[in-house]
Amino acid sequence: MLTSGAATAHVVAAEHPGATVLSIGTDSLAREIEDCGLRPVTVAEIEAGGAPEPEAVIVGGGAGFDYETLRVSANAAREGAALWATNIDATYPSTRGLVPGTGAIVAAIEYASGIEATNVGKPEPLMFEQALELLGLIPERAKAALMAGDTLGSDIAGAARAGMRTAFILSGRDGREQIEEAPAAPDYVFDDLAALAAAHA
Repeated sequence: MLTSGAATAHVVAAEHPGATVLSIGTDSLAREIEDCGLRPVTVAEIEAGGAPEPEAVIVGGGAGFDYETLRVSANAAREGAALWATNIDATYPSTRGLVPGTGAIVAAIEYASGIEATNVGKPEPLMFEQALELLGLIPERAKAALMAGDTLGSDIAGAARAGMRTAFILSGRDGREQIEEAPAAPDYVFDDLAALAAAHA
């Protein structure tokens, strides 16, 4: 399993080895950052003066985003910390309908700081390339992998950019009627994951 947080931490560790990183998101994101040899710090630690100035800010999703988090992360980016996003999805589906995604948080920090974040997650190919490497499929064999996703602008477009085959699942916010205007047309379309599994059984 490769999460967008782990993929981002891997890229940041390659560019900023051993760096102190302001982690915006869940506890699991902080663990993924630490697993890559980086030092995750929180807004509270920075505010208390118990942490050095971060060299990077990694922004993930989560319900704990508030004004203080916005202020501290925007200040860090403005003062030179590299700003990274685990993904830029504006919304994602839930049992309560569409809810704000990581992209909404990233946009707030970008607007407050005047700094544009570097996105590692979908639709950028970096995350897909890491997944292919983990599977032992070098880029030349990307077509041996099938990416199944329910968003055209991130899942399908990102996998297509990485050279993978794609299966669009009609269970998310995008529908069949949006395929024609999508950045990349999927290779296959299925009503749900069960239909995909049945087709490839």
